[in-house]
Amino acid sequence: MHLNESLDNLDDLNIFCVRQQIPLQDCDILISATSKNMADTITTPVFVNKVLKHIDCQITFSFDVIKEIV
Repeated sequence: MHLNESLDNLDDLNIFCVRQQIPLQDCDILISATSKNMADTITTPVFVNKVLKHIDCQITFSFDVIKEIV
């Protein structure tokens, strides 16, 4: 399920996780970032913290580096 920054469907996601009794090891929040170089600092969006208060999951980070062709 995809969450947006306004967390419109957080309650639905929370209810789904509880009803399905999803184990912690099967729950994951993926944060994906794209950068032009690895020297950039990537911050976690604030709404991720709000999600973690409702749904206890591990966090996975994915980084894609775009190399410019000159």
